[in-house]
Formats: sequence, C-alpha cells, structure tokens
Amino acid sequence: MKALVVGCGKVGSEIVRDLAREKGVTSVTAADANLANLTALKPYAKVETVQATLAEKADLQKLMGEADIVCGALPGKIGFELIKTAIEAGRSIVDISYTAKDPFRLNKRARANNCIVVPQCGVAPGLSNMCVGDSLPKPSEDRRTTLRPRRNELPRHWKARVLPYRRAWNPHNKLSYDSGNARTDSEVSWPRVDYEHTANPRPFRYRDD
Repeated sequence: MKALVVGCGKVGSEIVRDLAREKGVTSVTAADANLANLTALKPYAKVETVQATLAEKADLQKLMGEADIVCGALPGKIGFELIKTAIEAGRSIVDISYTAKDPFRLNKRARANNCIVVPQCGVAPGLSNMCVGDSLPKPSEDRRTTLRPRRNELPRHWKARVLPYRRAWNPHNKLSYDSGNARTDSEVSWPRVDYEHTANPRPFRYRDD
C-alpha cells in the first residue's frame, strides 16, 4: 500500500514515521511546503519527500492519484480545502485537522465522486468522539447518559491569563475548537443523551519562553 501524508509538522511527521514502520505499507510520500520538515524525514526508510502546497492543486492531486491512502495533517484553517482537493481528485482521505467549516457540507460531493472522507480524526476531535460514541446508550438499553467532555490543555478554572506550559497544538485550531459548539448528525436522534458544553472561551496566551 502506498500512503501520502500532506502536512509534516509535529503531528504529520509522526504519522509518516508510524506508517513507514507498518509492514503493509510499501512507501510513504511526505508532502509539505516547509523544506526543513521534509529534510528531517529523509533518513527514514520507505519515505519519499515532496515539497508541495495547496496552491499547486494539480501537482497535489497527481500525488493523491498515485497513493492508495491519503492523510491530511494541515492546520485547520486550510484543512477543509485539502479535503475538497482530495474529493475533486476522487481520492478518499483521513484528515486530522479541526476545521471551523462543517465537513458534512462536502458529503454530497464526496458521494458523487465515490470518496470516503474521515474528517477531524485526530485526538480531540477524533478519538474523543469515538469514546463518546462508545459510551452512548444502545437502542436496547433503557438508560440515560450525560456527557461532560473536558477539552485537553485548557483548564476550566484558571485565574492567570498566561498558561504555565508550552503549547502542543496549533493555537488557531485550539481556540476554534474550544470556543465552538459540538456538532451532531442531524439524521441521528439520541433521545436519552444530555450534552453539556463545557468550553471556556476566556482569552489567554501561551508562555513563549
């Protein structure tokens, strides 16, 4: 299997390395606009590096056409455009970025192009959604569930406006996610679930030193 990873920052580079260690993966193409990110991945076996940007859509779609699986690991503000680019190329994609735009807007286009799109499949949203889904009452169960998600990194109660640790996520994505509301599938009804939104959009800044 040939894999393509678009976006090779802190998280994307780890995805490249993980895929390269898989026996079922024959090659991994790492695509990024930052040459330094690509240089750091060159020593790894089965990894090929290509400098590319979303602006070079034709070249990027050509790379997608050569891959069996595409993974998007770009910042959220451009992650939505990457998903659109993959759908236009007729390629399925797993994308880890959180996008402020609702990815379900692309559902009809993806179906028409016979694409499978797994959006926002990172840690949170992503793994956290799977945990929530697994905790929901089954149709045969007569019980009610209250969900109280706790978002990582941002403490709910913090008096100081400067957090005492370094950032691990893209700040733009983090603010968009923590100040937004949960999305639900309008076609699915969960009559025994109460969702309590616990985001804290109070302004803050990260420590720079």
